[in-house]
Amino acid sequence: MKQFKPRFQFAEELGMSYATFRRRLIELGIEIPSGLLSPKTQKIVLDAFGCGDFQTIKNAEFQPD
Repeated sequence: MKQFKPRFQFAEELGMSYATFRRRLIELGIEIPSGLLSPKTQKIVLDAFGCGDFQTIKNAEFQPD
């Protein structure tokens, strides 16, 4: 989680469509700034979705040598 990402890419990495991602943000009452998602915002979203460890594990699995 070291780079800014578009919302649709971040949603796909979480295994959901952008529409579902957006719906979950609304359900949880999370407002995020427009534009790319910063690493800090990504962390806030992951924590709110209850999958903070998911991203860490996923990054560890797919890091190039």
